[in-house]
Amino acid sequence: MKAAVLNIVFVCTGNICRSPLAQLLLAERLSDTPATIFSSGTLARDGMSMTPEMAQIADEHGIPLGRVRHHRAQHLRSVSLEDVDLAIGMAREHRRELVELRPSLARRTFTLREFARLAARLDEADLNHEAQMCSASDAQDRLSGMLALVSSQRGREHPPAEAGDDDVVDPFRRSRRTYELSAGQIASAVPEIERLVRVAYQT
Repeated sequence: MKAAVLNIVFVCTGNICRSPLAQLLLAERLSDTPATIFSSGTLARDGMSMTPEMAQIADEHGIPLGRVRHHRAQHLRSVSLEDVDLAIGMAREHRRELVELRPSLARRTFTLREFARLAARLDEADLNHEAQMCSASDAQDRLSGMLALVSSQRGREHPPAEAGDDDVVDPFRRSRRTYELSAGQIASAVPEIERLVRVAYQT
């Protein structure tokens, strides 16, 4: 049986710094799965390339240069969210706009750092138990069940001391050090998404 395609979208503002790096990093980690990962921006100008600074950082993270150069920004309102299984905003305003555009995504929409923080509370036994309660052959149902479990953690722990701690720093037009900080926040959070997707694809 052909494995279901899981659709994951990353959203930032211009779709030239944060969300494309997250997209490229996760796509590289999940290249052996049928998952589809794309990105867009709430104020993106269609067709723009990644900033040179973030493109260089992507290269330093081992992303093939061809994939970096292939990226073209697209506006959030120009992409379909109908089949999205997981929506990740780089900051709270992006999460809010995603849910406003498609309210049915509410339990499947997080900021990247929020998702990593909440998912890290769940061990493999938690995830596998939730996944096994769903159809063993349906990756979309399995992921949906796990995302509901992640979402439920919102009411079980204190929020971060600063609300902005769930946001990825926007490095646009800022220093190389800020780009590195932003990229580090992204790179440290992406593995939690990979972890859930791999459990979803287990049979």
